[in-house]
Amino acid sequence: MDKTQNRDTQLKQKVVTLLTRQQIDFLDKIGKDMLFFGGRKLSRGKIISILVDILLEHKDGIDTKRVKNSMELKEKVLQAIKKTQPRNEFPTPYEIFTVKEEHNKEESSKSQLNKNQEAGR
Repeated sequence: MDKTQNRDTQLKQKVVTLLTRQQIDFLDKIGKDMLFFGGRKLSRGKIISILVDILLEHKDGIDTKRVKNSMELKEKVLQAIKKTQPRNEFPTPYEIFTVKEEHNKEESSKSQLNKNQEAGR
């Protein structure tokens, strides 16, 4: 494939798969959340395609030569993704609470300043 070629212009093939109700609900939730918050819904197939693209990005770190079952494959995939994921990408609950507490203090200070300015008039 030419590296300049867009992924969406590639020849596509249909793949039929069986998913559990929980998996389908999860894909539907992603689509609905995108529609509600972003204004555009993606189909289940498009979401699955994106997930496969993520696996392709990590394919060099996934050694499938000795994988015997689906659980082992899942572990290999998770290990490969964790190796490339930055540590502490998401704030800890403590960090979230501290930032919220600081924000509340700032808002309280602004409110008090406004009251003092109005009282001085």
